[in-house]
Amino acid sequence: MINKLFTKKKTTKKAIPITSNLKIEKNKSVVKINNIEVKDGACKHFKRSHRLFKFPCCNKVFPCPTCHDLNSNHECTIAKRVICGFCFREFDDDDICICQRDKKIKKGGKYWEGGKGCRNAVTLSKNDSKKYKLLNRQTVQKKKKKKKTIK
Repeated sequence: MINKLFTKKKTTKKAIPITSNLKIEKNKSVVKINNIEVKDGACKHFKRSHRLFKFPCCNKVFPCPTCHDLNSNHECTIAKRVICGFCFREFDDDDICICQRDKKIKKGGKYWEGGKGCRNAVTLSKNDSKKYKLLNRQTVQKKKKKKKTIK
């Protein structure tokens, strides 16, 4: 009974095989899809995407919406199907590929995290001029709020 509670359930979702209209030419690490060069599932616009999009407007596969617009005579609609850039399996846009290689790739360093910034005041050197800058700003704003409430 206890073993059943703690064992992981295997997912029953299976990836759909590659579509028949997808023309893939493999040369070492560069793949040509619909006459667009793709390296590891990424084009020159989305360099770290590692996925391809199947657009429902023309039922063709492109690495990004920009490539779709450049190589077709109509505007693209939102892609509902995604193809993994590593194993070339097709799945829904909200699912994760079975191979899960995108999780094994090292992500880029810290970047602007939703407006919070990437500096951690605790780990910064005490000689860094930016370490205490934000703290002073917060205390000044609190003092202004207190003065307004007192009046």
